[in-house]
Amino acid sequence: MIDPTAFDHDHARPLAVGVLGEESRDGARVLDVTFDDGAGGRVSAFVVGPGAEANGRSMPAAPSEAPSGGPGVAWAHWFDSEHPNADRTEFLPDAIALAAAGVISVLPQGSFPWTSDPTDGATDRAKVEAEVRRLRRCLDLLVTELGADPARLAMVGHDFGGMATAVAMAAYRQAVAMAAYRQAVAGVIMAATPRWGDWFLPFWPIAQDRLGYVAGLRPVDPIEWVGRIAPAAVLDQFARRDFYIAQMTGHELHRATSEPRAQRWYDAEHDLDLPEVRADRLEFLRERLGLRD
Repeated sequence: MIDPTAFDHDHARPLAVGVLGEESRDGARVLDVTFDDGAGGRVSAFVVGPGAEANGRSMPAAPSEAPSGGPGVAWAHWFDSEHPNADRTEFLPDAIALAAAGVISVLPQGSFPWTSDPTDGATDRAKVEAEVRRLRRCLDLLVTELGADPARLAMVGHDFGGMATAVAMAAYRQAVAMAAYRQAVAGVIMAATPRWGDWFLPFWPIAQDRLGYVAGLRPVDPIEWVGRIAPAAVLDQFARRDFYIAQMTGHELHRATSEPRAQRWYDAEHDLDLPEVRADRLEFLRERLGLRD
């Protein structure tokens, strides 16, 4: 059922980074960039890193310049058609906070289902595979263009971003023999469901037979992959008042996840927008990435 090559892409393909703008926020440098997704498309993203005075290190003045050698994090945001931060801005505060410790972050704009609706199993499986490859491409960008240490990478994802992150982390493990192998050492998965159909079938008008649709997406379902994330450590964050995800659903995904793993529940809704959620997430990343205050 599992195809470890499903999410492969050409690591040697030029990233062709374009910088559209730059600003300084709380001592961090924030670049608005685009880069090649590995298949001829473009990814819009923020790149966030330390300014010149942060920790004696700074992010390269532009992609492809001298490497920085620090940790790197790829962040995958959530989906909500009405919420103002359901895009690549969701984790900007986190990335800016970590930049002070020398972390470089890539925050890509999600594609599926942000820009197109689910339709049928075969089409949606291909779109999920493309979304996972886009996240893998973010780690290529961190290491190849931004000089992040390939042994100190992490991934964070919320909602659909969390589901794609879970699969992406496991897919790296399957590609260990590849010369361009990237393995995140830590991941945070927030408010994710075990199966893509858990979302798509209740909330979109899928015409395909339900069982056929579920079967079509099974090879890319997070529940099929999370047991393969090891040796990377995982923190699962869930909300007790989540309208969309029952507690037993969160427990199902967590129990399937490989060790080392931790799970935390919060008195929150699906957006998990509480200070303690963010604090736990940043503490986990700092510990796993070996950061010092």
